[in-house]
Amino acid sequence: MNDKEEIYKAAVQNVRELSKALNLIKRLINTSMRRNKEEEIRALTKVYASTYSTWLESCLSKIIHTMDGFCDDEILQIKRESNIEGKWEKTVELTFRKFNRTKRGNEVPNKIQQIHRLIDKYIISPSLIRNKVMHGQWEVALNRENTKVNAQLSQEIQNLSAVEVYKWHFISFRIIKIIEDLIKSNPQKDNWAHYKDYHVLLQEITDFEKKSTNWNETSKTKKLERKNPKTPLAPKESKVN
Repeated sequence: MNDKEEIYKAAVQNVRELSKALNLIKRLINTSMRRNKEEEIRALTKVYASTYSTWLESCLSKIIHTMDGFCDDEILQIKRESNIEGKWEKTVELTFRKFNRTKRGNEVPNKIQQIHRLIDKYIISPSLIRNKVMHGQWEVALNRENTKVNAQLSQEIQNLSAVEVYKWHFISFRIIKIIEDLIKSNPQKDNWAHYKDYHVLLQEITDFEKKSTNWNETSKTKKLERKNPKTPLAPKESKVN
């Protein structure tokens, strides 16, 4: 087994375990919602968001080291990027560059902007929140130099909801699958099965974005109540000054 294959297998295992962790955290949040435990929900939501971003990093490692995917030089180009945002952008760039060499590559460019929008909204933007939370800025974010409060990012952290993180996860899972499918499409072997899924997945994302526009924690709590009518929601906790 060469180093690339070993890293790929490690990434696969990490992605699998982090996926389990995300599902576990989501179940804990659902339980807290049923019980109206607001402080538990807030704390678990930040853990959920941090684990989501960690899962994304493992997914990126898996993509980069996909067998028969990127060549060594392309992998180095991605790894040379100074931050996670640059690594994702370079990965997408090289993925489409690789696919555009094929006879069907001319079908993809009109979708590239949509993919970049999705990457920015559901992968790169959440990473900014994760970075602040992971550096101890649990409720109030500071600027890059740590010399003053970043009011906008602080507000985003304070308004973060578990439902929003769930949306990130649902959509980014499909973005990642699209990238992996394009990398694995092999025109030399007339293997377009992976490519064909690209359109299906993109449509799933579009449909989900429309369907989930008005989802929030209130609607999620009501949905949980309908699923468990015999277990009424607990009254909200009174705040202790």
